Amino acid sequence: MTLLLLALARSTVPLLLAFAATLLHIPAVLRRKIVRTGLVLALVAAASACLSPAGPPVPKNLSLPTIPILQPVESGPMVISSQETPLSETASSVVPWTPGILYGAGILLGTIPLLLGALKLRRILRSARPATNAYVWSELDHAAHRAGIGRPELRISSMAASPFVAGLFRPKIVLPEDETTSQSVRAILSHEVAHIRSRDVAWRLFHRLLCLALWPQPLLWLLLRPARTIEEEACDQDALQGGIRASDYARTLLAVAEGPLPTSAVGMRTPGTSLTRRVAALLQPPTMTPRKRFLFMSFTMTAFVFAVGLAACLAASPQEPDDAAIPQGDLELSVVGAGGKPVTPTSAYLVAYGDAHDQPIVPLRVTQGRIHYRLDKANPKEAAVIVATAPGSAAGFRR
Repeated sequence: MTLLLLALARSTVPLLLAFAATLLHIPAVLRRKIVRTGLVLALVAAASACLSPAGPPVPKNLSLPTIPILQPVESGPMVISSQETPLSETASSVVPWTPGILYGAGILLGTIPLLLGALKLRRILRSARPATNAYVWSELDHAAHRAGIGRPELRISSMAASPFVAGLFRPKIVLPEDETTSQSVRAILSHEVAHIRSRDVAWRLFHRLLCLALWPQPLLWLLLRPARTIEEEACDQDALQGGIRASDYARTLLAVAEGPLPTSAVGMRTPGTSLTRRVAALLQPPTMTPRKRFLFMSFTMTAFVFAVGLAACLAASPQEPDDAAIPQGDLELSVVGAGGKPVTPTSAYLVAYGDAHDQPIVPLRVTQGRIHYRLDKANPKEAAVIVATAPGSAAGFRR
């Protein structure tokens, strides 16, 4: 639970930068870059919480303190009790894995829409057939050549409510049947090809998976809708570079039916995007004024400083020592009394605590008043103490 809270806290700064970038009136391509950079930095920052958990550095050199002083008491036989001290009712009632169950349940609930969307997409793709219209293929060749990518697959489906792109490694453009004879095919294909070139399918899936991994982070969910709108605006601007007039493209955008799309697909009329804002951006695209350029550079420098600071924290974070760094060798320990005078122990035992409480009490060798103990990799990983007895000293102990 602590690691999750730390991951959420570290991911907040880059997500705030990404969310603030969606409010800037700068070209959509630049806003898209800032948002994607913020998502990547959020992932790195959250992962750093697991790779470098907060805590004091672990010393590689072991410093052995003086053995605790033995207080004189009435002499008597030493009693070793294996009975464990009961925990309080409050402590025993705490279930340590409850946060893990809640976290897993959140991931499971968030996975359901993704699975349903994947099943819907599979049904649409299985019902789709290759396009046979020569005019549509020629327009697709023109759009792909202008975008500098290979010609993608083109399918026609009666189940598709609006044009969309699907597929991570082999992208496919799916058109409704009534769009194959439309005069707006060039605008539609130019837009969908722009989605392929900018890898919007992969980035949108990455965003959704990040939402699942950090589902208690509200900024990730708040970014979903503006991130989609920015992607659509960027593809709109890219499609206009093919010689299409902005007014004609806006009419095409209004004419294309808006229908539900599978979760892992992107389309020209993606639900949840602002159509009014997109049309306004077409007719009056934002330009980079000196003030906007200053804001963009400020956001870029802030993200860069955050990335450098995060890298420095990772480099300086404490690391657990490996087994080769654990000190080894034979130790000879002596015992002193309350007045600092040497005490001659008659017996000594190694007692382990923590997760190792089931380990047996290990007797140690005592010769000539000195305790012999071998320090090696087989020692208990948890806390352990050495208990020594001497005439007139401790009468007994328990874990």
